[in-house]
Amino acid sequence: ILSPVDLAKLDAPSTYINFDLLYRNGTKTNSRFPPIQALPRALAQVSAREPDKVYPQWPVSFLAPYGSVPYNDRHLLVDPEVIRFYSLIAASRANHRKISTFVQFRALDYGMENCSLALHIPEHGSESMEIARIGTTIDVWSLAVDFNKVDLRTLSHRTLPDRVSKVGTFTPKYNTTERLPSFTCKSGTYHAFLLTCPEGVDRESCWMDVTGTKEELVGIYMEQHQTI
Repeated sequence: ILSPVDLAKLDAPSTYINFDLLYRNGTKTNSRFPPIQALPRALAQVSAREPDKVYPQWPVSFLAPYGSVPYNDRHLLVDPEVIRFYSLIAASRANHRKISTFVQFRALDYGMENCSLALHIPEHGSESMEIARIGTTIDVWSLAVDFNKVDLRTLSHRTLPDRVSKVGTFTPKYNTTERLPSFTCKSGTYHAFLLTCPEGVDRESCWMDVTGTKEELVGIYMEQHQTI
């Protein structure tokens, strides 16, 4: 009897056949290549206040050289307490949702296996990003995905992969690009991260709400640097 196979956990065939043999003896190429910059292949919100809620995904994607990318819906929302008052009388019944953003990337070319996350916020008034709120401090955690793709159709706070380690901290500002410490990223592997507020902070200390609206390198992205 054949058991069901989780397609997300199957290895994608490598197009770099026997490259490991070619470079096994430490051979270095004389060619130098600029970093690869890629937007997230997946991006979604999760709520600690509503742990079973699966947020709807983007309806449209565009095909970039590095894969399918959410179009006009790359929403980065990090908020310790999003409050909605249903009425002035019922203010005490405010709905508090502690929201974080999940992102996932896929490492690409062989020999470009030193990666780092970057966050670019354009200048005020830019048409490439809708900015409701920036500033403050955002923690970034790596997640245990075993280099596999996460199924966003079932992703919620309860099903979120475990945190592994804190990668670093972003302090988003207008017309600024920040980069976090690098990590190893073997070609063809998936890497997932959680953008969230530090424990115990309020909205004055942690709150970001931005949405990428163009096919441009804004918001969070990953850089790959040459290693051979």
